[in-house]
Amino acid sequence: MASRVDRSATPAPSPSPSTLSTPESLFHAHFLPLYPPDAQRDLSGARATDANPANNPAILAHLDDAARIFVAAAATMFPERHEALALDFTDASVHRLSAAVTRERRDAWAANGAAGSPENELFNVVVHGAAYVGACIVRQHAGAWRVRRVGSASDFPRGKGRFGGARCPNPTYAHSAFHSRRKPRT
Repeated sequence: MASRVDRSATPAPSPSPSTLSTPESLFHAHFLPLYPPDAQRDLSGARATDANPANNPAILAHLDDAARIFVAAAATMFPERHEALALDFTDASVHRLSAAVTRERRDAWAANGAAGSPENELFNVVVHGAAYVGACIVRQHAGAWRVRRVGSASDFPRGKGRFGGARCPNPTYAHSAFHSRRKPRT
C-alpha cells in the first residue's frame, strides 16, 4: 500500500542512477508522487476502473496531442539519432525507438529535474512516449484507448524544456490498456 505524498513539499532530489535498478524503484521515485492521493492509496482500484467509458473525444484528443508532442521533442531527446528514428507512427518506428532508449539515456533523463515532479524529464519522456506508442497501436492495429484514470489538465503545471510548455497527460495514462479490434496474426 502506497503512503500519501505531501504535494506541498519540495520534491526530493533525483535519486542516483544506482538506485534506479528496478521498474518498481523508478515508479516509486518518479511517477507515484504525481498520482492523486486516492490513486496512491488504491493503485489496483485506479488501474481497474474505466475512467472514460463513454470514449470522451476530448480525452482521446489529449492523448493524441501528447503523442505529437513526443514526436516534436524527439530532436532534443535523441539528438544524435533523431532523423534515424523517423517517428512516423508505424510499428517500425516503435522498434527504432525501443533500440534508442538505453539505460544511460534513461539515467540522464532521470537526473534532469527533481524526481517525482512534473518537471522531471524521465516523467515527461515516459508519459509522452507511452502516448506515442499507444497512438501507433491505435493507428496501425485499429486499437482503442482504455483509460484507467484521468486527471484534469490542471493537475500538472505546464512542463518546461524539451516539451515546449505543453501540459502533461496524467501519469496514469501510462497504465492505459490497448485493445485491438483486429484478429491476432497467425
